[in-house]
Amino acid sequence: MRVGVLAKGLLLHERLDVDLVVLCHDKPTRMLTDRVADLLPAHLAKVTEEKYEIKVVYEGSCYENHHYH
Repeated sequence: MRVGVLAKGLLLHERLDVDLVVLCHDKPTRMLTDRVADLLPAHLAKVTEEKYEIKVVYEGSCYENHHYH
């Protein structure tokens, strides 16, 4: 799910930092969180040549994506 400036269509040309939310039926486990973090780079590679670092933040089951220019 897109949130923030990406969801509002206000993404600026040079701004590449966006927030994404993954919706789950059940509360995500640590194993599921790790699996998503492992699979996400391969899916990002299908849509962009840009390189990203995925950092798992277990408190709140979230991910930080860092774009490298």
